[in-house]
Amino acid sequence: MARGSSGRGSAADPAAAEGLRRAVEAWREIGAADHPIDAELLTGGRHATTVHLRPSGGSGASVVAKVRPPGGLDLERLIHEVILPDLGVETPEFLGFASGSAGESDVLFLEYVGSAEFQSSDPAHQEAAGRWLGRFHAASARASMPALIPRRDLEEDRVEVSSARMQLASILDNPALGDEGGLLVSRVLELLDTATGRWSEWAERTAWVPRVLTHGAFISRNVRMRGAGSTLTTLPFDWDHVAIRSPAIDLARTSGPSHGFGACASLGRYRTTLAAHGLPLDRSVVAAVAAMGTVIRAAACIGWLIGSLESEYANRRLGDVEIYRQALEGALSE
Repeated sequence: MARGSSGRGSAADPAAAEGLRRAVEAWREIGAADHPIDAELLTGGRHATTVHLRPSGGSGASVVAKVRPPGGLDLERLIHEVILPDLGVETPEFLGFASGSAGESDVLFLEYVGSAEFQSSDPAHQEAAGRWLGRFHAASARASMPALIPRRDLEEDRVEVSSARMQLASILDNPALGDEGGLLVSRVLELLDTATGRWSEWAERTAWVPRVLTHGAFISRNVRMRGAGSTLTTLPFDWDHVAIRSPAIDLARTSGPSHGFGACASLGRYRTTLAAHGLPLDRSVVAAVAAMGTVIRAAACIGWLIGSLESEYANRRLGDVEIYRQALEGALSE
């Protein structure tokens, strides 16, 4: 028996309701439960559902179930089941996997790590993120990685930055931006021009930095916190953008609100942690890597936002564009 409730998604949506059902069924399928279960929808959509499972009555393990079409969790399963444990970093515990059959979805089970989100403005959280990323990147630089993990180079990133700049320029004549919005977009275009102009310099300065396994979306909403004081640590999840590449993307930062931009890990703590694990990098090199990561992240965010900026409601998204402006100005001031 399962009782469903809704969180950030809507259990009334047929796809979400099916995700709830499949999560409970799969948890029983792998032999993890023979008692009533409460199922709470965390996120729900046509192709992806995430469910919080816990025993009715409040005793026993609390679990997150990720429900995806067949094959859609193969990479994340590899990351959680094989790669992260070998790297020796703290992660949500992998609790099992149920393969779909006859049209059913696959389900990945992870430890529920609570609701204590990363706060990018908290120095203690920034320090914890720097420690975690330093250990993670240093360990993965030495490890042999399976072919299933995507590879990416800085030239691909440069092309995407240029593409984002072109897309953003195309919306300048949208009257819905208004005068203030037009000036803001123009400023971001100037900053992207400056960034592409500095790309060769950055790439040359960081050329010998090893490629590492990156989370790719190390942002506040994808990180939970555990512990306190010297035991405080980050627990990243949602590895949908994982790749082997420059560590830059995981170091994206902004001085403004950054819930959906970057976790603003402490670069000082990151650098000392890398050095302690056999990967010393000069302060200026780490700064250049982080600057590139901020530009890469800003370009990606602009790409996701462009449809909204082309619409008659473009002014509603100018707050996001302001975040990118602040981030880019910070990166280019280094």
